[in-house]
Amino acid sequence: MKVDWPRALASISVNNGDLTDQNRPPDDPLAATGTIETQSLLTLLTPFLVFGALFVVILLVWDR
Repeated sequence: MKVDWPRALASISVNNGDLTDQNRPPDDPLAATGTIETQSLLTLLTPFLVFGALFVVILLVWDR
């Protein structure tokens, strides 16, 4: 089956209502629910949580 690519690509129309990235609503409404403070706090705590969990696992295995 041969596809007429120029016509197929031209038939794809994107109508975003002339919204720029600045005032465009998010694709996923639930993706932007956290505030900047909680997101940055989670970013700061992530290494401590990961290494803390790893440390606990190592202690549990070592103690056996």
